[in-house]
Amino acid sequence: MNRFPFIFRISSPPKYFYGVALTILFIIGAWSRLFQLEHNSLWIDEALSVNWCKLPFIQMIEKLANYDDHPPLYFIILKYWMQLFGASEFSVRMVSILAGIAALCLIYQLAKILFGTNVAFISTALASLSPFLIHYSRDARNYSLLLLISIGSMISFWLWLKTPSFKNQGRLLLTNLLLVYTHIFGCFVILGEVLFSATLEKKRFWQN
Repeated sequence: MNRFPFIFRISSPPKYFYGVALTILFIIGAWSRLFQLEHNSLWIDEALSVNWCKLPFIQMIEKLANYDDHPPLYFIILKYWMQLFGASEFSVRMVSILAGIAALCLIYQLAKILFGTNVAFISTALASLSPFLIHYSRDARNYSLLLLISIGSMISFWLWLKTPSFKNQGRLLLTNLLLVYTHIFGCFVILGEVLFSATLEKKRFWQN
C-alpha cells in the first residue's frame, strides 16, 4: 500500500494538454527564428544565392553548375519567391524560416511514429530551442530545406516499411528525388535507408 498517496500519485495530463503545449512550442520556435531576422546583413554565401537567383533561369543553372556544388531545387524555389516577395534580407531568409518551422512539425510526427507522444513532445521542444537549427533556419541557403525533406524522407521510408504499397513507394521515391535535388548530403540519408532495408532483408532471409 502506498504510504504517501498524495505525493506519488501522478495523473495523466488532460487530452488538450499536448495540443496546447505543441502550439506554444511552435510559436516559440517560430519567434526564435524570426527575431531580428534583418539584424545581420547577408553573408557572402547568402549574397551569392540571391545574386544567382536574379539571373535568367538558364544562366542561374549554369552558375550553380560551375561555382556551387549543390543541386538547384532550393535556388529555383528562392528565385520564384524573390519574384513574388522581393529580395530583402527578411524576404530571402523566409524560405529557410518556413522550412525550419515545417521541419518542427515533421520532427514531432516522426518521433511520435517511432517512440510515442512523450518522446515526440520532448523532441519537438529540443528542436524548437536548438541554437544549431535556429541558426541554419535563418540562413538563406539550402540547409533548412535539407532538414525538412530529410525528415520527410524518413517518415516516408518508415511508412513504406510498414505498408509497402504503391502509394507509399511513390511517396518515398518522390521525397528522395526532392532530397537529392536539394543537397548532395541527401545521398547519405538515402544510403542509410538502403542499408537499413538490406539489413532487414538479410534478417528475414536467415529467419526463413
